[in-house]
Amino acid sequence: MGRINSTFSGGYYVTPEFEVYQASKTSDKHAGISKKKKVTYMLELTLQCDTCSGFIARMTKVNATVEPTSEKYLNVRIYRLTFKCPQCSDQVVLRTDPQSRGYVVESGAQCISAPWTDRMNAISEKVDKELEEEQGIDNVSTMDERIDKIRSVQEDTDSLYALRSKIIEKQKRIQQMNKKVPYLDGSANSRIASEEKEETPAFTQEYARAMTFFHDLKQAKGRKIFDPSKQFPMQFSMPKPIVNEN
Repeated sequence: MGRINSTFSGGYYVTPEFEVYQASKTSDKHAGISKKKKVTYMLELTLQCDTCSGFIARMTKVNATVEPTSEKYLNVRIYRLTFKCPQCSDQVVLRTDPQSRGYVVESGAQCISAPWTDRMNAISEKVDKELEEEQGIDNVSTMDERIDKIRSVQEDTDSLYALRSKIIEKQKRIQQMNKKVPYLDGSANSRIASEEKEETPAFTQEYARAMTFFHDLKQAKGRKIFDPSKQFPMQFSMPKPIVNEN
C-alpha cells in the first residue's frame, strides 16, 4: 500500500492550517435556517385581497409558513401564518387567536365575516356580562353570610358571659348560706353547739345530726376503724334466757 499524502484527503486538498474542531458543521446554504415551517393550510375564513380586491374563498388550500411569536394567551403560544394570494401572489399574514378559537388577519387582506359571527360575538358578550353580575351577587351573598356568622358568634359569647356571671352570683349566695348554716358546710362537722340544740326543734336537730353522720361516712371510707356510736349512742340489752323451773 502506498503512503497517504497528508495534503490530499479523498481527492480534496486540505491545507495544513485547517482545524477540524473550528469548522462549522453546517454548510453556508443551511446556516441561516429559521424556525419557519411550510405547511399546506386550508383557510377557515373568507378573505378579500387588498391589492387585487380578489376574493379568497373559505376552504381554499394554500402553502403557508408557520412561525411562532413571542406573544401568549393563558400560556398558549400564538403563531403567525403567511401565504400568497392565489391571484396576485401578494403576501397575506394571519395570526391565531386562542381567545376566540379562530384566526385574525394581520396584513394583506380583509376578513369578510359571516352573518352568524356577529350574533355569536353578541351572545358571548352578553353571557360574559351575566356571569360577571352573578359573581358580584355571589360575592355580596358571601359577605352577608360572613357578617351573620360574626354576629351569631358575638351573641354566643355574650350569652356565655351572662351565664358565667349568673353562676358566680349563685356561688356567692351558696357561700353566704353556708356561713349562716354551719352544719351544711363540709368543714363544719362538730360546730353545732349545745345551746343551738336546745333552741332548735327536734326535727332540725335530727337533720343536722344525719348530715354530719353522712359527711363522716364519706371521710371514713379510707379508714380502717369507724365507730358510728359516737354520733348515735345506743344502749343494747341482751334478753335474759328463759329457764323453766319445772
